Amino acid sequence: MGYEQIIQEIKSNLSGDLQSDLVYLQEQLNKYKEHELSEELAWGIGRLMFEVLPDDQKELLGESLVQDTRVLGAVLEEAQNEIAEQHYDRGVTLLESLVEKIDAITPKFEADNEHLYLCFDNLLEEILYRQLYNPSKEILPVPQEYADTFLVYGNLLLEMERFKEARKALLKSNRWNPMKVETLFELGEVYKQNQQLKRYLEITVRALSQAYTPKNLARCYRNLGYYYVEKENYELAVALYCFSVKFDKKNQIPEAALQYIQHKWGKRVVPPNFEQCRNLFAQHGIQLGPNEKVLSIAVTLGDRARDAQSYDEANYYYTLVYELTGDPEVKGWIDALPGGDGH
Repeated sequence: MGYEQIIQEIKSNLSGDLQSDLVYLQEQLNKYKEHELSEELAWGIGRLMFEVLPDDQKELLGESLVQDTRVLGAVLEEAQNEIAEQHYDRGVTLLESLVEKIDAITPKFEADNEHLYLCFDNLLEEILYRQLYNPSKEILPVPQEYADTFLVYGNLLLEMERFKEARKALLKSNRWNPMKVETLFELGEVYKQNQQLKRYLEITVRALSQAYTPKNLARCYRNLGYYYVEKENYELAVALYCFSVKFDKKNQIPEAALQYIQHKWGKRVVPPNFEQCRNLFAQHGIQLGPNEKVLSIAVTLGDRARDAQSYDEANYYYTLVYELTGDPEVKGWIDALPGGDGH
């Protein structure tokens, strides 16, 4: 049976009695532990565990459930759905319940003399963290949803202009996953709103060193462009906004920003060429394009996955490198993979 059939069969056996249904669902988790779709089924069953809870109990999640990523992910998705449907009170209530429970167990995961407790979205982030920050302690994993919960919560607080609370939540997200660039962007927005431009610059430069997707790289350059407009260094700001388009051609912000700069500067804006951008960035210590460490790690992980015949994973890392560089050699690697354009 496929995923949908299995989940439907499990749902059809639910009795409506909370305790017996939770016991039954836990049995199903164990039953499908070795199934080829074990990860997907674990998440789906976890969502069923959350759905059978009465509304009042959904908001009173116990510690054991908050450490169960299957349930945690389901609650987080439910909160995001409520927010998307503009049921903000319900979304906030669910998020605050999660935040409270994660905060309560955080002392269990404080760094000690030997260990750091962190989560990463993928192996590239973990290796990049090790190379950038050279931790001396062993890294032990915690659920990825810890960082994601505080990011979603912090972003919602930012939208509500509760800046002090947003900063607190986002710093907690960053504590769990220091490599999540999206969290750094939201922290940057808090600093921007508070006119803390030095902090805004620092967090943006850090995001640039960690960015590994074209859209995130482009946003870093746009954010730097904003900073240098505020500092009235219009020549560099123009270069930054123009360079950002290399990584995100569809974004409308650079065009509007260049018109604003032209008005403020009082002279016609002429987009610089690549060499002019390179020279300006070098003068101000700004990274040109993706961090070389990002590219090196992604190529290594792609090679390793290809050699292990994990072709989807290899495709992921090679595609990441190709989107960042446009290197035709890397495109050849992608095409040579089984299932690629060449096969």
